[in-house]
Amino acid sequence: MKHSTIATALFGAAVFLAAGSASATLIVDNGDAVTIPGDDTQFLGVVKSEALADAKSGRTGPGTWSVNFTAEYDLTAASEATISKLVADSFADLTLSWVNAADDSVLASTPITPTDVTLNTAFTAPDSLSQNLVVSWSDSLTGAGFDVDVVAQVSVPEPSTAVLLSLGLVGLGLTRVSRSKQ
Repeated sequence: MKHSTIATALFGAAVFLAAGSASATLIVDNGDAVTIPGDDTQFLGVVKSEALADAKSGRTGPGTWSVNFTAEYDLTAASEATISKLVADSFADLTLSWVNAADDSVLASTPITPTDVTLNTAFTAPDSLSQNLVVSWSDSLTGAGFDVDVVAQVSVPEPSTAVLLSLGLVGLGLTRVSRSKQ
């Protein structure tokens, strides 16, 4: 019974730590520079066409929305733009890109269409720990906008979690062995 209680406690602690706490959510604006913290984090931004429109056409011309993300170590990030057909029609040539901040090389790029569009990138040392998420368009209606969601995930599990999980599994195994001997 004693082994069972210890094993269950260790296993529960390991599962809790492996699940982690709820990820933080941070709001980002055009032109921001943010450092990705050491845990899974979600960043939310609102892309908006803010230029003044031409009086005749109601169109603004080309524009960009960009946020610089810097990681202190290797990790992965997924950016997602969700837009409706109406919003897509308010922009021309709408594109989502990850750009290396050091040399402006495009690491990944995709057109944004009326649906959920996801674009992944990897922050890797030493060359691409600083990247810009760029939304660009060749023309838009004034005030048109949509949300962009970026989720940065730590690539490597915490060592303490793996140790606790292993101890919990060993404890459960010992419990099973001791019960079979009875």
